[in-house]
Amino acid sequence: MAPRTGRTIAASKVARPSVARRPSPASTNIDVYLAQLPDWQRQIGEKLRALVHKAAATIVEEWKWTSPYFSHNGPVCFFWASKNFVKFTFRQGSLLVDQYQAFDSEPENLHNRSIRYTDAKDVEDKVIIEYVKQAVANNLQDKKIVVKGRTRPTLTMSPEIRATFQKAGLMKVYEARPYYQRNGYLSWIAEGKQEATRQKRVVRMLDELREGTYMPPQSKRYVEVTGG
Repeated sequence: MAPRTGRTIAASKVARPSVARRPSPASTNIDVYLAQLPDWQRQIGEKLRALVHKAAATIVEEWKWTSPYFSHNGPVCFFWASKNFVKFTFRQGSLLVDQYQAFDSEPENLHNRSIRYTDAKDVEDKVIIEYVKQAVANNLQDKKIVVKGRTRPTLTMSPEIRATFQKAGLMKVYEARPYYQRNGYLSWIAEGKQEATRQKRVVRMLDELREGTYMPPQSKRYVEVTGG
């Protein structure tokens, strides 16, 4: 039998071409979402996305509430574009040390903390990186806020509020919320003593449904921090 030639041996060592890993459906959705934004909002979104990954290389991209969402052993942050700004929100953000005083004032929101941007130049690397690292560390320590419940009567949505939700296209989003959130919202609205107050609360409720956030009872007596 004739010996194998060097050419045959060399050919056997040729490496197969590498196959690029396909992006996840969530990442694809985020790509599409950013591409459809006006230039100034796209620049903000792309910078935020890059900084989140820089802060935590193993962070996971998700697609929730039609928004880019990031998690690492639990929820970390998300952002969404409004007409006049891009809002970047940390879930469990009230646990973070706001050393740069970057957060908007939201004392009534016992969970989340947000920053609004209108220009990519205002997105500071050190702020996003530091706060994302804090959020990931809190998740790894299983540190979270637990809202102590209080008994409330079960309420039925009024026709007026239902019509408002349907007009805003948020009825299905509302119905997908847990019972305690749905009832909590209706109770909170009903507790408003003046019509103007009740209307403001309806608007706030719509905003939170769009953002995927939830405002629990305002009194800090109903909040405790666990873990850490």
